[in-house]
Amino acid sequence: LAFEPARNPWNTGHFTGGSSTGAGAAVAAGTAMFALGTDTGGSVRLPAAACGVQGIKPTYGLVSRAGILPNCWSLDTPGPLAWTVMDAAIVLRAIAGYDAADPSSAAGPAADYVAGLQAGVRGLRIGKIMEFGPGAPTMDPANIAGIEAAAETLAGLGAEIIPTVLPAPLSQYESATSVINWSESFSIHEREFMERGMEMGQALRDKMMSGFNVRAVDYLAAQRQRRALSQATDGLMRSFDAVLLPCAMHTAPAYANPESVTDFTRHKLTAVFSLTSHPAMSVCTGFDAAGLPTNAQIAGRYFDEAMVLRVAHAYESATPWRNRRPALEG
Repeated sequence: LAFEPARNPWNTGHFTGGSSTGAGAAVAAGTAMFALGTDTGGSVRLPAAACGVQGIKPTYGLVSRAGILPNCWSLDTPGPLAWTVMDAAIVLRAIAGYDAADPSSAAGPAADYVAGLQAGVRGLRIGKIMEFGPGAPTMDPANIAGIEAAAETLAGLGAEIIPTVLPAPLSQYESATSVINWSESFSIHEREFMERGMEMGQALRDKMMSGFNVRAVDYLAAQRQRRALSQATDGLMRSFDAVLLPCAMHTAPAYANPESVTDFTRHKLTAVFSLTSHPAMSVCTGFDAAGLPTNAQIAGRYFDEAMVLRVAHAYESATPWRNRRPALEG
């Protein structure tokens, strides 16, 4: 890049997650009460996971994209990052709702995401997903431990935790998401790439080249696969009040190891709900031995952000993680 990257407040030698890097770092450091990000394949949830904050990707169409630089028309979803679930709910209540300036905006009023936040989880059915199909990356032991502890906490609060699996391997969600993302992003930024490609960072140039090489038949096949996966996943989601699963497979990697930075952005479960458009939230589940945040993801039914936030708030309230802040240098 032509400028220094954002630094993770928990350890400034480590990645913040992307691509809403500054948003995650600012909220974790306490220099912003909240921040907004845009999530195409995980760009709200990954910086939330890396920086130990709470970040929600709403249902596609719930929050207007008018005025936001587009990246991928059929996946881009704005959402808030905040230190607490309550703050995220307050911000979402303020920004959600129909906007005629956004052709993809969902009709109808948004819910009051704060009103039922403290209703608890007693009696709720929460699915737990910990198997992701052949070829799935290995998750850090600290993240596994954090999710298992989160499930135990929610069970202790009265929820029924039910092991379940995705209707298809993770690789199918990721491949469809990638083809759609590459194609639409290149179609948006073709002129900039052709005229100013050398000013782009390497990762962005590589993404543009991937979009340049995708055939129309591949894009259409990915959209057909998206429809099938979305319908199957929605069937799963409707059988639970919410589901608990990993967000990022790893804790924030060191910048000194570029391969681990790449792995962090690739080894994730965020693409599942980017593709299907269900709401999903990254929550902090504690810290590993090096003091870096661990994470989990809570997802819910279409336009049921209120339930996602309710489950996340119940977990947050029962754990001590919001009492710990990074010790800033300088």
